Amino acid sequence: MKFELTRERKIILGVGAVLLLAGLVYNLLPALQAPDPEEDLLAVKAQKVLKYRQRVGLHDQLEARRRAAETRLRNAESGLLQAKTAALAAVDIQQVLTQIAGQTAAEIKTMRILNPEAVAGEDYITVPVEATIASDIDQLVGVLYGIQGAPKLLRIKDLAVRSAGVRRGEKILSTITVEGFMKRDS
Repeated sequence: MKFELTRERKIILGVGAVLLLAGLVYNLLPALQAPDPEEDLLAVKAQKVLKYRQRVGLHDQLEARRRAAETRLRNAESGLLQAKTAALAAVDIQQVLTQIAGQTAAEIKTMRILNPEAVAGEDYITVPVEATIASDIDQLVGVLYGIQGAPKLLRIKDLAVRSAGVRRGEKILSTITVEGFMKRDS
């Protein structure tokens, strides 16, 4: 069987060869052309502009977070003792304890101001006050809730409860160490 090229086959082969050559040129033409330095420079600059825009957006977000943190800090610091010295802050704590004890009908037997202590790694100091209170259980609970609900940030550092007598209905003696917080002198 002899392969014969008829006119139709020649046309089909010619058109196919032209299409194949056109596809090859279309795919290889960008690789054959020299890169345009201006296009590369524009692409690099566009990437830099995009990166700068992202950083500006990140800066705005960080600035908003910083402002929110400062607001939270101001709100939290409003609960600090505002006295100029630790001794005056201790007097404020004593007044709060006296007021709470008066509201609950508990009796404060003794009150001592302890040495202030620095909070490690912070700009704050604690001002501890130790009070001995004679009360019944309900009054003691009222004192503890009063300390917790005080307008100033107070913390119970230590609590010791002992019975004053063995009979039912007798008072109990509680020794409570209450700490308040204030900013350290700059």
